[in-house]
Amino acid sequence: MNIFLSGATGFIGRHLVPRLLKDGHKLISYSSSQYNDSIISKRHSHIVGDISQGEGLDNVNWNEIDAIIHLAAFGSTSVRKSDWYKCISVNILGIECLICAISKISKPPLF
Repeated sequence: MNIFLSGATGFIGRHLVPRLLKDGHKLISYSSSQYNDSIISKRHSHIVGDISQGEGLDNVNWNEIDAIIHLAAFGSTSVRKSDWYKCISVNILGIECLICAISKISKPPLF
């Protein structure tokens, strides 16, 4: 499968990337920070961008994606009031940008 994975450098994402590659999937990972270059290969590319702005999502050929695993999120057990804007931006606007990016294709991927 060709998989797009948002939140690739987060807690779950950084454990899921090696597993998906081990299982033979082709992967485009996406996060707000660089991924460990040692795992980038012909079957794995990485895009750095701010999902709340949709940065880099237009670099994905969505017609080739079979499934999306959306893990990008901002949250904490102790989110301060000052963090609410970032929380809303990443968690709500981020999914909106992702849905807008795939809305133009004829066959939507598994989400």
